[in-house]
Amino acid sequence: MAREAHSVSAFRPRSQRLPPRAPPRAMKMPLAALALALAVAPIALAAGSEVTPVQKVITLMENMLAKGKAEKHDEEVQYAAYKQFCGDTTVEKDKAIREADEKIEVLKADIEKYEATAAKMTKEIADHEADVAGWAGDMEAATGVRKAEKAAYTDEHKVIESDFARLEADTKAAEAAAQKEYDTFMTDSKVDKEGKETDVEHKTAKKGAEEQALASTQSDLEGTQKELDAALAYFDKLKPSCVSEGVDYDERVQRRQEEIESLQEALRILNGKEIV
Repeated sequence: MAREAHSVSAFRPRSQRLPPRAPPRAMKMPLAALALALAVAPIALAAGSEVTPVQKVITLMENMLAKGKAEKHDEEVQYAAYKQFCGDTTVEKDKAIREADEKIEVLKADIEKYEATAAKMTKEIADHEADVAGWAGDMEAATGVRKAEKAAYTDEHKVIESDFARLEADTKAAEAAAQKEYDTFMTDSKVDKEGKETDVEHKTAKKGAEEQALASTQSDLEGTQKELDAALAYFDKLKPSCVSEGVDYDERVQRRQEEIESLQEALRILNGKEIV
């Protein structure tokens, strides 16, 4: 039997084996030798020689009979091995096809999940980036307003210096309130901005991992599809051979049995007894 070919992928099916060689065709019955033996039998028996040509023919035909039986046995053994190979290979390929179909369904589901997750991460990242940009603009605008307030405070303080005692308390209170409001806004905005930026970093990393998993899964799907196609092609090629070999074998067995029976009949005539 030929050596099995080694697989190049861990996920591929078992190595495809070559089937056992088909049993040889049965030899045709040497009818001319049988006819000659039957023709010379009466003459040889009348001569009374110790080793007559008929006895030589009998020995030859006995050898042929033994050889025919041995070849029949060899064909039966070889056909049984071939039939076993067909059965085992059919089961193996059926299993490989089912497993490949199941894995393809799982891989397709994983691809859909990874694509959906990547799309979701892309949208959330865009939303967070928009929020970060909005907070940055608000903080810049607040800083501009605060500078204008300080400038106004300085100008107002110069104008009302004569009435400073009365207005100073109100103005300082307004300034303190404005400063506090500014500080609170800046602190809250900074915390929110940093949180959004951190979330963007995490989700960007997760998006990269999902895209990498998507690429790997698509590669696995392509490899598995190729293995399935190869298994289906080999299975389709194997079925006609296994079916036709069974029919040819039955015909050869019948012809072999007929030849053996002819040899036995000829020997019975020559020896004057039945050959078992």
